[in-house]
Amino acid sequence: MFKIKKTVTVLVTAFTMAISGQAIAKCELDKGYKLPEDTRFDSLCIFNNFNNGLMPIVKKDKHGFVNQKGIIIVPLEYDDVSAFSEGLAEVRKNYKSGYVNEQGKVVIPLIYKGAWDFSEGLAAVTNNNNKYGFINKQGKLVIPLDYDSAGSFSQGLVDIEKKGKYGFINQQGNIVIPLKYDFAAGFHESLAKVMIDDKWGFINPQGKIIIPLKYDDVDNFSDDMAAVKKNDKYGFINHQGEEVIPIVYDYTLFFN
Repeated sequence: MFKIKKTVTVLVTAFTMAISGQAIAKCELDKGYKLPEDTRFDSLCIFNNFNNGLMPIVKKDKHGFVNQKGIIIVPLEYDDVSAFSEGLAEVRKNYKSGYVNEQGKVVIPLIYKGAWDFSEGLAAVTNNNNKYGFINKQGKLVIPLDYDSAGSFSQGLVDIEKKGKYGFINQQGNIVIPLKYDFAAGFHESLAKVMIDDKWGFINPQGKIIIPLKYDDVDNFSDDMAAVKKNDKYGFINHQGEEVIPIVYDYTLFFN
């Protein structure tokens, strides 16, 4: 159900949760077990589901993962960690990133300046020149480090940027939707938001404009609706571009 709020105080509770003890948001040990001495859950627990049973912990600014019995699986030796995605987690040490598996083994060496979550079998990585490309789960570079920014794969496509223009490539690195937009983001519910000359709309995976670029701002689709802004007012549209909640509100808040 969609909700439009006129206050933002509901956000406060999400950020005032304690990040110590035996439970924090979405991280919790099995009953009767405790965290290792002098460790606490990482704040990642607020925002991620850890359904593989491994949860991030911190000790003296070093990060790792424990299982639901509090046993350390990924050692506390990293400067930072990310949530697991598709069986691998990005880890960072000495300003370099790589990946560990669910047994705590480094499976992709820490050689990248930046690394992101795996999606549809590929993950974006950057080199020292801040150029983006994609690797597979074996660590092979399958799309060259040639882009100025990149998103995550969805429906076989990913948004990429080069020389200030955005478009989409497939998993083979072929351009499917030309780099002609001033901004583009990944596909959600088969539609991607795009922008030209500060006007936003949506395209489908074939690159066809489904919802005209006429809005001052838009959000990604979720639960069949997307928030839009026009003339400093907000509302919601459906996949056909029809206003299902009138564009008459001063601002919007999250919805479920």
